Amino acid sequence: MNYRNAKFTAQPNIIDCEIEHPKFGWIPYTLDPADTDQTVNNADLMALIQGRNDVAEYVTPPAPTPAETLAAERAAMVCTRQQGKLALGPTVWASVLTMVDDPDTPWGLKVAIEDTVEWRRTDEDMQALVWAMGLTEEQADDLFRLAMTL
Repeated sequence: MNYRNAKFTAQPNIIDCEIEHPKFGWIPYTLDPADTDQTVNNADLMALIQGRNDVAEYVTPPAPTPAETLAAERAAMVCTRQQGKLALGPTVWASVLTMVDDPDTPWGLKVAIEDTVEWRRTDEDMQALVWAMGLTEEQADDLFRLAMTL
């Protein structure tokens, strides 16, 4: 059996590698000593890998930067239109409706406000609404955090 690119995972004694499959060529494989499936003989593969002693050590990925953490949080910010309206409250929602009635408001933004069932923090239309309402990015984040709890 041939293998390559063997490296330890974050879990003890588990090795990720690629094995050469007779039909599919090189395929990813996770060698787990506790795996009872014998499609691949794990004991033989482990002996081969241990004999060559060429397994790369696990490298802990770097912690995400604050900007990456915030981007991931924003990507997960989703609420229903109802939740968004409740978070905005009656006064702010009234100003949004006034904006919808304004003939200078772009038609696409009007449709997004009136017809979008699910609001996503990172959608272009939501960015336009945040800008049109004069909200800061932090205020928009806080509103989404609140909306997702309602």
